Amino acid sequence: MNVDNVDAFVTNPQHEAKITGIFQSNLFGGSRPVQDGAFNLFVDLNDPTRKAMYYRLWFSDAQGQELTLLGFKDVKDDPGNDIWDDTSTLYTRILRGHVTADDDTAALTIASGIIKIQMLDFLQQLTTFRVEGGTLTDRTGALARFGRLFMGKLWDVYGQQILLFGPI
Repeated sequence: MNVDNVDAFVTNPQHEAKITGIFQSNLFGGSRPVQDGAFNLFVDLNDPTRKAMYYRLWFSDAQGQELTLLGFKDVKDDPGNDIWDDTSTLYTRILRGHVTADDDTAALTIASGIIKIQMLDFLQQLTTFRVEGGTLTDRTGALARFGRLFMGKLWDVYGQQILLFGPI
């Protein structure tokens, strides 16, 4: 995930960031570079205690066929302790072609599945966070604003059972 402007990311209700990196799947040729991609973090839905995360990655398989991975996380407080399952379970579809949001429903789905990130993989992923530019104070502030957004959205979903208002 690459956020060019943390303030814009935090204040925009779609919380969209660019995705860069590698798509890894033996089914599609192993490690494939992400050619373009977007991610939306904790998008508000009609229910204030429910958020969504959306992923769209364009890549090509080993034969050069253009493909799109669509992903969706449904973050809602079901009965029981399910915060980890909600935030680490990605429902996916692979579409033929580099598909824009306007063409999702018309595109051919060639695969679908569920990806679950394990705790150790998530912890390793956290070590890849980097904040660049500006002074140390600027970088620290940007990371704090991102963290407040992340934790605040989790509070919106799961904290309402504890208190009707945030702890801060």
